[in-house]
Amino acid sequence: EDPGEEIISLEELRDVNDLSPSDAAPAAPAPTGPVSQSQLAQFQSKASRAKLRFCKVCQMHQPLRTKHCRDCGRCVRTHDHHCPWVGTCVGEGNRVYFFWFLVLQWCELVAFTLES
Repeated sequence: EDPGEEIISLEELRDVNDLSPSDAAPAAPAPTGPVSQSQLAQFQSKASRAKLRFCKVCQMHQPLRTKHCRDCGRCVRTHDHHCPWVGTCVGEGNRVYFFWFLVLQWCELVAFTLES
């Protein structure tokens, strides 16, 4: 766990979303048809009441699925890991580039093996 982040407890999350412990069980899948305006408004009001984590290092509220990277010293959306070979974090903005980096490294390994 990163010392620079503050995580809310499950009880706080239930309070925010107005759930009792019995309601926390997985519900039936959401309908796939069109959503009425009242259903959409109800969902948006519950989502707007959700508490976000606060990063003590960056001094900002983190959007959902954001983690603070100790190596880069910043918050990264959909943080996967810090890659020492690329020198940056693999996250939302550069996941495709990291994939192609791995493909090229694999091609280089195959070429090296065939030349030996």
